[in-house]
Amino acid sequence: FRPEKYNPEPETLFGFIDKFIEDSKNRINTHSGKKISESTLKKYNTCFNYLKEYAKEKKTVIDFKDVDLNFYNDFIKFLNQKEIIYKDKYTGEEVVKIGLAVNTIGKQIAVLKVFLNQAQEDGLNNHKGYKSRGFSIITEDSEAVYLNEDELNTLFELDLSNNKRLERIRDLFLVGCWTGCRYGDFSSINPGQITNGFLNVKQEKTGSRVVIPLHPVVKSILGKYNGELPSSPS
Repeated sequence: FRPEKYNPEPETLFGFIDKFIEDSKNRINTHSGKKISESTLKKYNTCFNYLKEYAKEKKTVIDFKDVDLNFYNDFIKFLNQKEIIYKDKYTGEEVVKIGLAVNTIGKQIAVLKVFLNQAQEDGLNNHKGYKSRGFSIITEDSEAVYLNEDELNTLFELDLSNNKRLERIRDLFLVGCWTGCRYGDFSSINPGQITNGFLNVKQEKTGSRVVIPLHPVVKSILGKYNGELPSSPS
């Protein structure tokens, strides 16, 4: 109930990561001009937790000098063998899965490189083992699942007037499909962003601006909510 606060030394790898994540809560994304998003902070914390679990299992302390190709291979092996327990969202039963997906492992390596690169810029990390060509961000092609136009129209025409919650979720989903925007960009649409049938969006993640023609379905949905989309129930 009263765990000891985790306060590692700031000049160690884990100490640096701990401080980096804490500082990131108020850091400004240079591309968007906004604070670092919650999803990015979540990725930082996820990677840090895996590193701490790895160190605990190996009963060792990991510092900057230890992050080389040997560490890389061993860390990937650890993530490949990690036992994941989660609840099935339909049955509620616990499911045990062994190993993270290849692309998920690749994301942990990418985030680790973010930590190490920043530490090097700050003059705390003079070890370059992680810059080896073999210390790569692994990926694999994944199956892209999508709905075709007929399926999207069937969803649009479905009468959900007796369940306003599902109706709002359906409408938000369709706006995402017909604009191609990330959720954070399309969910905050307002009338000031619409000019002559086009949606003007400054992307939250990249900071770049895009101009998107409004599909008739999007026009209809925006008309239903007076030009501003409803907030998601969850």
